Amino acid sequence: MSGSFLFRPGLVLALLVMLSCGREVSTTPSPKGPPVVKRVAGVHESALIRQCRDLTGWRVRRRTPKNKPPEDIVMPPAITDTSVDTATRRLQALRAIDMLEEQLREAPHNPHVHFAIGWIHQYSFENRSGAERHFCGAVLFDQSNHKFRETLQSVWLAPGMEIQLVGSLEPSQRRLPWREVRESVLALNGVDDRGRARAFSDAINAMEKIVRTRSLRTERVRWSVPNPVIVLRDWALEADSSDPMDLLAAVIIRKSHRKRFDFLQERASPSVPSSAWMVSDADGRGVLYARGHASLETVFSLVRERLPTKNITLSLTCGERGMYIVGRLDGPALKVSRLGAKPDAVSIRAAVGG
Repeated sequence: MSGSFLFRPGLVLALLVMLSCGREVSTTPSPKGPPVVKRVAGVHESALIRQCRDLTGWRVRRRTPKNKPPEDIVMPPAITDTSVDTATRRLQALRAIDMLEEQLREAPHNPHVHFAIGWIHQYSFENRSGAERHFCGAVLFDQSNHKFRETLQSVWLAPGMEIQLVGSLEPSQRRLPWREVRESVLALNGVDDRGRARAFSDAINAMEKIVRTRSLRTERVRWSVPNPVIVLRDWALEADSSDPMDLLAAVIIRKSHRKRFDFLQERASPSVPSSAWMVSDADGRGVLYARGHASLETVFSLVRERLPTKNITLSLTCGERGMYIVGRLDGPALKVSRLGAKPDAVSIRAAVGG
């Protein structure tokens, strides 16, 4: 509009003179707007955090000391509680949500309040969309809380939530057989929702490491490794910074032999080693794996006990070290026919005289 003061030449000239005289123009944001925490350059933001931001539109903020658990709230019964009729449960749930939302208006970035609202949506109403929104809020505003993350992931493991689940995976993990892993985790007995989410994340991380070892360049060998548990574990832990809890041992189980390991689904059974798990790959084979210092003993013991033949395909990783072995368990020894290792297998060659 030609008469607007923004386009008057005299006003423009006066503004330029003010700037040239050293006048500073304030860039302080209006106090009415909430402060936004800038992301630090070079800090990796996980796919799960990006997924939550995209789903909610909420901005990430730092946790503050004022973020305390909700007060004076009696959580309603879960939908599985048959001692309370449906109408009473829903009424109690609605009252609790009203009180929580009042607290949320006073502290909109309180992760504990978001989590409580999400819990009611998930377990009192079976409302997944409301649950994931507020569980995401809890994760965004307290990103180091494992309870919040695992509870959110347990929602996304449910059928019909595939888009959200795959969106929470890193790009390299989306190429893994995550659907088969999810079905394996959902078939577990004796674990709660958080336990399933933890099992899924752990299995995906294990599958990612196994895939890396299977891509190693291999060579044909004719080795007989005595005391393979000790020799292989010592190789994996050669680095001074190696943590025994990072040690992962995995064996591929043929599809025809998978049923021999179905007992691993009964997680509450005293006969199931707590460190041993099995999930499916894209070809329907089983991936038997264990973590920790005793992972090799656990895997080898199960293979000797459950398989009619002792031919194995073994993946072993710890930190940046990885090994891929094709061989056969022959009594106390491991007969190796093909091997690939990163960075090398010098110590194992010395042990077998190769």
